[in-house]
Amino acid sequence: MENQINAGDQNTQQIGQNPVSQPMQLMEKPKVNYWMIITFVLLIILVVGGMYTFNLAAKFSNSKNANKISPTTNTEPTPITTVTASPTNNVVWKTQIIPIQHESAFLGSKTVNLEMKIPTDWTIQTSQITTDLANSTIKNCSISTIISKDQSMKATFAPICTGWSAQYSVWPGDTVIALQQKRGGNDGLHNFYRVRVTSSVNNYNYVDAMTEPDRPLDKNKDQVMDALLIGYAPPNESKDDFFFIAAHLTANYSGQTSARDNFLSVVDQIAASITLK
Repeated sequence: MENQINAGDQNTQQIGQNPVSQPMQLMEKPKVNYWMIITFVLLIILVVGGMYTFNLAAKFSNSKNANKISPTTNTEPTPITTVTASPTNNVVWKTQIIPIQHESAFLGSKTVNLEMKIPTDWTIQTSQITTDLANSTIKNCSISTIISKDQSMKATFAPICTGWSAQYSVWPGDTVIALQQKRGGNDGLHNFYRVRVTSSVNNYNYVDAMTEPDRPLDKNKDQVMDALLIGYAPPNESKDDFFFIAAHLTANYSGQTSARDNFLSVVDQIAASITLK
């Protein structure tokens, strides 16, 4: 019995000293799925690349839309229109006196003052004319040239110093009335007109017209004269037995077409203001 126990102990000891006799459990390394990693990386690249491409396309689209011309947008520079101020606006007028030394068998020697109004910034130049004094009714015959400030308008006033008889023509279609008033005569009141007519391009004449007593203007019947009849203004038109001076008034314009009518309106007022005092 003692030997068996020892034998058993011996066996037991041997078992404890030989751990190899027991099966050993070894831990294996996990297998790496490279295809999954590659797929994941490619997916990230695709997502990031797609987002970048989308943002780039959006920026390009916005830039392209910003450069598009809207149908209602005027991309041409707005033209600056230069407006020529009307010379009749805020015009300050001055009175010009022209003394006339008149001589006739009826009135004898007489000095009368011819008056006209011109803008203060316009100039007037007067030059004497040599005439046959023996046959002249005006002894100090002269021509007056009225010039605008910019020299684009020149009006020439010239009394008729020698004998004159009126010439008549049909009422022009382009007539502009500068003055209309009632004037008395030996046979009653007449409608009197001072008008502007075109003689050629940018050249104009001022002439007078008068209707029969107590009758309105009839352009198909009434005619215009070839000159101005400058007398005393109503109600003094009968002074010195309806004394008058015949004269020519012409205008020449050399400025911009857009301002022509404005300058002509100034000369119309000058023509309307000419009278004896």
